[in-house]
Amino acid sequence: MKYFRYAVIAFTVALTGCASTGSGYKGKSGAAAGQQKDVWERVRKGFDMNDLKDSRVEYWTNYYAARPKSVQTMAERARPYIYHITKELEARNMPTELALLPFVESAYNAQAYSRSKAAGLWQFIPSTGTHYKLTQDWWKDERRDPIFSTRAALDYLSYLHRFQDNDWHLALASYNWGEGAVKRARNRNAASGLGTDYLSLRMPQETRDYVPKLQAIENIIANPGKYGIVLPNIPDQPYFEEVAKNEDIDVSVIVKLAGISMEEFKVLNPAPNRQVLLAQHRPRVLLPKNKVAQYKKNLNNYKGEKSQWQGYTPNAGESMASIAQRYGISLEQLKSLNGYGRSQNV
Repeated sequence: MKYFRYAVIAFTVALTGCASTGSGYKGKSGAAAGQQKDVWERVRKGFDMNDLKDSRVEYWTNYYAARPKSVQTMAERARPYIYHITKELEARNMPTELALLPFVESAYNAQAYSRSKAAGLWQFIPSTGTHYKLTQDWWKDERRDPIFSTRAALDYLSYLHRFQDNDWHLALASYNWGEGAVKRARNRNAASGLGTDYLSLRMPQETRDYVPKLQAIENIIANPGKYGIVLPNIPDQPYFEEVAKNEDIDVSVIVKLAGISMEEFKVLNPAPNRQVLLAQHRPRVLLPKNKVAQYKKNLNNYKGEKSQWQGYTPNAGESMASIAQRYGISLEQLKSLNGYGRSQNV
């Protein structure tokens, strides 16, 4: 018999589901040691990819340079995430150009969602997200989680780098176009006696522009003054800290106790789909480091209701209709709260 998990808000019930994607290196200094003057300097010190000798790089560098406000907006959006991403790249000995990939993928918007159903900073499609253990259900979409999605993206990129003979340009093409498509293109060229590097392959225009776009962003980050761009001052230090959650709590309560706006909360916690975090899900909650002490103090002193929701586990064979009757709500409302259609049988 299958068991379900429900949650109650006042006299309202909601179901809680179970947690069901080159040629070597330049040989630069690698990971930055110690404190840097800002996060951009840390990123620069880890640049390690070979330059792509292609006119599209100049084209895209000029394109971005002609739009300084857009570049500055994207760079400001990177503020909460880029230190964490860069440190993760350093820990894996991966080139820090990859910390700039979200500029190309999502304009550094963790809540970005594409027409192809790709989501988050790294734009994982549902199937690749599932393959890399990013939960996607009624309660949350971990493709938007800045920590989980970064872990998955770096795992994926590491795999693609090995799969494409340790060539970062081909690994990036694979991230955009698909590893199989790139491999087939390489095999076709090899069979015809042609080159198998990035520039030798026939590929969609989007993929052809993919590495040049990344290198164009690298050019600007490397020397923003040359292109008339002023990058935001982002300290070389962690922006956020994880806080433990061992009881159900509404997002509105977290926001109140931390003294932040709902928008600030969603920037760091874009994965949740609901306004309550249930302890059974062991949710990841990130807060700005400068708000953590305030949050913990206020939480310790808080005497109010932490959540209007609570879990409910039905008995074997118990119907949603009987649960709705028990809590004094309509079956339609119960279904709606749990993500089911009005006419859907559960």
